[in-house]
Parts: sequence; structure tokens; C-alpha cells
Amino acid sequence: MVISIVLARILGPADYGVVAIVMIFITFANVFVSDGFGVRSLVAQYLIGTLISTATLGVVLQKKPQLIFSFDAIKKLLPFGMRVLGVGLLITG
Repeated sequence: MVISIVLARILGPADYGVVAIVMIFITFANVFVSDGFGVRSLVAQYLIGTLISTATLGVVLQKKPQLIFSFDAIKKLLPFGMRVLGVGLLITG
């Protein structure tokens, strides 16, 4: 409910109308899930909800994601990742 209030204040009437339609769709998806339509409807609901949230943020923030690859970041993060992998293998191994 709080999210709806915040979105209503941030978005214009047309954009908030799109969000309202999506909320109605998610409500119907919840009805299908509770009536036993299975895991596929849960997965579809999650994917569509995530897609709509991402698109809404893209519209609100007016920014696009950038693909930036940095070897310096890999050099800093790889040792940590290897330690986490090693500990995970020891725990489950």
C-alpha cells in the first residue's frame, strides 16, 4: 500500500494507470495460483512482476543500464570469490 502511494506521487496519471493495470494482472495471477494452476503460474507471475518493476524504474529514473566490463574489478573480487567457493566446497563436501 505504501508503495502505491509513493508511486502515485511520483508517476503521472498515465504511468500510474499502467502500474494499476499491472497490479490487477498480478492479483488475477494470485487467484490462479491459489486455485491450483501450479508452479508455472508462480514463475510467470514472478518474471512478469520483475519485468514490470524494472521497466517502471527505467521510466521513472530515465536511465538505461550500461554494460561496463572492468578487469581491475575482477582482479580485486576474484580472490574473495575463490575463497567463498572454497569454503562452500568444504562445507558441502
